[in-house]
Amino acid sequence: MENIKTSVAQMEMKGGMAYVIQLTDGRFVLIDGGEHFDVDGERVFRYLCEKAQGEKPIIAGWFFTHGHRDHIKLSARFMEEYKNDVEIQTIAYNIPKDVDYSGFDKTSGRGDALAEEMWFNAVEKLSNTKVSVLKTGDEFTFDNVKVNVFTTAFEKYPDPPTSRNHTSAILKFTFSCGTSFLVLGDAQGDRLVKLLEPDSPIYCTDEMLKSDVMQVPHHGLAVARASDYPLIVELYRKIAPKICFWPQKADRFYNDPWCQSEQYPYNRFLWDTVKDKNFHESQTIVVDMDDLRITLWK
Repeated sequence: MENIKTSVAQMEMKGGMAYVIQLTDGRFVLIDGGEHFDVDGERVFRYLCEKAQGEKPIIAGWFFTHGHRDHIKLSARFMEEYKNDVEIQTIAYNIPKDVDYSGFDKTSGRGDALAEEMWFNAVEKLSNTKVSVLKTGDEFTFDNVKVNVFTTAFEKYPDPPTSRNHTSAILKFTFSCGTSFLVLGDAQGDRLVKLLEPDSPIYCTDEMLKSDVMQVPHHGLAVARASDYPLIVELYRKIAPKICFWPQKADRFYNDPWCQSEQYPYNRFLWDTVKDKNFHESQTIVVDMDDLRITLWK
């Protein structure tokens, strides 16, 4: 391969979220996998093939934040359909089994449970793939990127979890060129605010939090109780991203009464302070991590 530049792509998705990082050695690191394989799966495969410049795409690491179907269902089908067309070297996750999600997920939990079962079955069928269960404090290195696990499932906040969102991993990708990408998954306020508390087991210093690119948690939807709104704003202030990825459709962000996202002060803060705000509804957005230049891929 020639002239490989490190990039982070927010893939166009009908729902959920999926990110593709290309490393300088041509391999890829993926985060999550969306929901609708029939709509979006071929696009992800085509992107990998194009960026691999005709060679077989190699996924050095595929990270999963949590087990909601809009983050894993597409990937389960992808592993089945393209098992002979791509090489997956490492799968990294912490998706707990046999948890009674009696809160937020009570009505939609059956669909998520089925997606989890499908996902675990697909992972078990992979051959020559290393499987790592994420733990807070883990660190991975793939070519020119270092991955730090800030938090993942089975932390103390809350205990027990009442939603799969409460098990969401938070991951930071730091590149050798000096830029970084913070993935907040679907982390909720009770976990996000613990990143700021010095006596918390998941406390992060200002240096750890500072990131050039940030994935807005929970698709830009509600992430906190009103009492925590100022703390989420402070968290975003410390992260101070130059670019935000909103894994969401713009029309829902603006118009869905359940979202009302721009009215939340923490989203308002991002909207007012971050120049580059990117939704995923109709385009794949690619960020060159050397200079943070944004291009579109079709």
